[in-house]
Amino acid sequence: MLPIVRFFETRDQRKKFSENLVNKQEVVISGYNLKNFYRKMVNRRILLPVMSGNILMIVSGAFTVWPVIYFDKVFHSRYFRMFFIFELIGQIIGSIIFSLLAELIGRRYSLLLMTFPAIISVIISEFFYGIIFLFCIARICSGMIVGGSFAVLPIYVAEISETNSKGGFISSMFIFYHIGEIFILLLTDITYDYFASTVLVSLFIIVLAIAYCITFALIAPESPYYYLKKERHNVAKIVLNKLRAQNINTDIELIEMQGQVNENGQNAQEYERIMVCVRGPGWVKSGIMMFGILVSQIVISIGVVATIFSLYYYIHGRLNASLIRGVAAVLTCCISTALVDKIGRKLLLMISYVVIAVSAATIIILSLMPIENAYVFLLPTVILIGSQCFLLILQTILLAELFPLKIKMISSASFTALWFGSQIVTQLLIDISELFKFFPVVLISVAMLPIVRFFYLETKGKSLQRIQSILNKK
Repeated sequence: MLPIVRFFETRDQRKKFSENLVNKQEVVISGYNLKNFYRKMVNRRILLPVMSGNILMIVSGAFTVWPVIYFDKVFHSRYFRMFFIFELIGQIIGSIIFSLLAELIGRRYSLLLMTFPAIISVIISEFFYGIIFLFCIARICSGMIVGGSFAVLPIYVAEISETNSKGGFISSMFIFYHIGEIFILLLTDITYDYFASTVLVSLFIIVLAIAYCITFALIAPESPYYYLKKERHNVAKIVLNKLRAQNINTDIELIEMQGQVNENGQNAQEYERIMVCVRGPGWVKSGIMMFGILVSQIVISIGVVATIFSLYYYIHGRLNASLIRGVAAVLTCCISTALVDKIGRKLLLMISYVVIAVSAATIIILSLMPIENAYVFLLPTVILIGSQCFLLILQTILLAELFPLKIKMISSASFTALWFGSQIVTQLLIDISELFKFFPVVLISVAMLPIVRFFYLETKGKSLQRIQSILNKK
């Protein structure tokens, strides 16, 4: 019979509660499972490294909307697309370079090195403003931070997190990313003087970048998976014990990690290990699932980018429209963080596709009707933007969970670079008619529903090793 403790009024009750936790018994207070609550409280051992990494996401979000200042104050609006393309080029370069560094020198050091492009970008933009060529270089440097953080940080978070909290921690990255966007936009909106805006934004980014570098270096450990790959088993066990509760035996989890590292031969050469894994059915299934989401994202992003430009028209200002988009994205990320580890990835994927299809179809119907009030399009436009953000979060979570450890960083670099590269094509297609923007969005969203339902793996509540065991089944 489960012991019932309603209040900790005496020392004996507290002692009994502690003994039950050590003995791994269920403890109930007023109908609530305190064992799960205790584990959530212990997650602060993981929460601190994740939160320090999220400072990098604030910097990435700030860099994403930083050109808004220059578009309105220095450059003509015709340079908007050019600067955005240079940023995407930097994101592709950053996702590849920092993913390779994560394999060579470790996830932790790769994430720390992202501070340098941030400082270089700020220095170039602050002291050489108005020079288009140098500002393009600055956009490439800032794009490297965005691409690197989206490629490496989700993998790092998934590798240090517990099974029941991976999705929520990865989803929280996007909250801070969009908070960085909103903060820069608000700072720009309330500061009317151009030089004051640029100085404040530059100081904000440099201070955050330095704060991230210091806190992450002091708080965040290296991933235990990386130590196991380098055959430093004792260090991996020490790190894992620091990331888990004191009364939790980490031997079983360490054995599972070691099993994933040893899969297909630990003593083989790195190239041979990767090629053996690529030929395996687990990698093929993961690649097909991610490719399906990526293709749908590319098609959907054409309609989303078009809605963002339409939002600029509806609100009569890039700053106000970007604020609305940022607030919608933050609310979406909060919902995702709360639900992704409870409901699961598959159901949320299907809900996202349904909402995207309905909102895109609504925009098509409204565009065919003689409506004079442009604000009628505002609600389905914001819903479509938020749903696509929801889909991007789920794509990032699955990318961090599905692939085997041996090619996890390579896969993350490849799909992240493909995603950012597809945005260049998207920028070239935003001038097509409304029907061709949104009709494919409806088709691809409806088509993905049965595919996700019957062919996608639910990763909620499964360890990385368990996911690979399921995928490698014939």
